[in-house]
Amino acid sequence: MTFELHVGGAIRYEGLTAKHQGEGLLVDGVITRYEPERVLEFEGGAGVLGFELTSRHGGCQLRFWNTLPAGAPRSNSITAGWHQTLEYLHAAVAGAPVDVAVQTRDRVIEIYF
Repeated sequence: MTFELHVGGAIRYEGLTAKHQGEGLLVDGVITRYEPERVLEFEGGAGVLGFELTSRHGGCQLRFWNTLPAGAPRSNSITAGWHQTLEYLHAAVAGAPVDVAVQTRDRVIEIYF
C-alpha cells in the first residue's frame, strides 16, 4: 500500500493476490477519512474501503468495511480476497508465518460461491 497520508491524498492498495499471483484487487483512490493511528478510509474503484482500530479488553480491535457504489454488482471473488487478506493480517499479528503459495484465495473462495 502506498499513500499520501492526509484527507484528499492519493492511495494505491495492491492485494496480495495481485502481487504474487498476477490477479486480485488493485485500487487507486483518494483518502476520504484519516485519523492518525485510528482510522483510514479511502474511495476508489472498489467503492469505499475503511479500517478502524479501537481499544478493546486490553487489546485492539480492527473494524473493516468495503461499501460498494449503489447498483454495483457484489463480487464474491473480492470478498474471498478480503477474507484471505484479513487471515494474513491475523497471522502476522500473532507472529505466525504465512505461506502465500499455500494460503491462496482459491482456498477460501468456495465459501462465497
